[in-house]
Amino acid sequence: NGLKYYKGNSKNNFLNIHGKNVAVEICSDHGKQKIDENTFLEVIMAYDIFGGFHIGVNNDSFSRYALVCNALSKKADGNVLPVECYEYNLGKNPKLRILEPEFDRKDFRVYTLDDL
Repeated sequence: NGLKYYKGNSKNNFLNIHGKNVAVEICSDHGKQKIDENTFLEVIMAYDIFGGFHIGVNNDSFSRYALVCNALSKKADGNVLPVECYEYNLGKNPKLRILEPEFDRKDFRVYTLDDL
């Protein structure tokens, strides 16, 4: 996609896919980068024991999805399970929930993301 990562610079961390804005974040940059309120999906790539989707004062004002790809995530049985998808929806209670994949295989998962 022609993206280049520069430490501390998040002005170009967006893609537009089929009219939806997708933010791309790397590991601990999540929560520190500015994410526009018209973001449909955050893709967070991590290799971190604490990697995940976090809600805080700076990103609590809009609904969106987050796809977290954390290479250190593991199931209780020790198998690597690196992808999880979250929905953060201000119109629902609870606002934050983990989505179940529509299709789940060893090498990939499929999620259906509806308009929020």
